[in-house]
Amino acid sequence: MKARLDTKTGQYVYGYAKHMRDALRGHRSLGLPGRHLRWMTRTHVAWFGEYVSVYDIQDAVEDKATVQIYYESRLAKLDINKAEIES
Repeated sequence: MKARLDTKTGQYVYGYAKHMRDALRGHRSLGLPGRHLRWMTRTHVAWFGEYVSVYDIQDAVEDKATVQIYYESRLAKLDINKAEIES
């Protein structure tokens, strides 16, 4: 864990994550990914272990924690002037 030096006290200060790890030494870590689970790598699994539970957007809709999300694919229309780019 990285620490920063407090120039007023001369002591190193650690972040909240280090204090949580020290307090829960020997316990499993809980990972809450900020990105979609399909991008989880072996590193994530090695650090946090296998999934305990997966709560996806469909579960949230069924629980009425959110509304259904609809996606509409759109292509941007580009008008490129090759002569202007090449000059």
